[in-house]
Amino acid sequence: MSASLTGVALVTGASGGTGRAVARALAERGMGLCLTGRDAGRLQDSAREIRSPAARIVVRQADLSTDGGIRGLVEDVSTDFGRIDVLVHAAGTLCLGNVEAAGWEDLDEQYRVNLRAPFLLTKALLPMLLDVSGRATYTDFIGVVSGRSDRQVDAIAENVREVMERRGWRLLGREGSGNGRWTLLDFGDVVLHVFYHPVREIYDIEGLWIDAPRIQLAVPPEAQLYQSDALYGTL
Repeated sequence: MSASLTGVALVTGASGGTGRAVARALAERGMGLCLTGRDAGRLQDSAREIRSPAARIVVRQADLSTDGGIRGLVEDVSTDFGRIDVLVHAAGTLCLGNVEAAGWEDLDEQYRVNLRAPFLLTKALLPMLLDVSGRATYTDFIGVVSGRSDRQVDAIAENVREVMERRGWRLLGREGSGNGRWTLLDFGDVVLHVFYHPVREIYDIEGLWIDAPRIQLAVPPEAQLYQSDALYGTL
């Protein structure tokens, strides 16, 4: 692998196997790394094996089967690097055996590690700003953010409006204000959707623009919405 890369990659399951191999390849091309996994000793072995003068490597032990492990990792990455350019999901677990002998806890563990953790980690680390320039006729960028409650949705929308206007962006249109479920702010080149999170899942703006490039935003951990906080509630 000869082409150089810049930025930071978070690699889960980096204590061995596929995760360690991918991390080594990224380091060889110059990327900074955050290596994470359950086994601190094996993670340190990976770091020593991968060491590259061109790459900064940080080791963070985390149990991604728990909400606390996911949140702690997001906070650590934000503190250590302030950004993530590549996210590699290599952590996984497999419970072997026949159906009769398998317990509920085996199924739950595989779901939490193999499906739930990658989904929640991706949602937490990649706040959405969609570049639709050349794809849409009415704007160049679409922002999508979530609130934890109807009051927070309205507060986010109002704060964005005030900050944008202070910076010289004139609000051209506003829809949905006051209902606490969805507000659209149209600033011409930028259109922002502020959703109550369960409503965001229904409208799936990201899915409608699946081919649009995503632009990563630097959002502090305390301002991010984790999926587990928002899946339950009355619409």
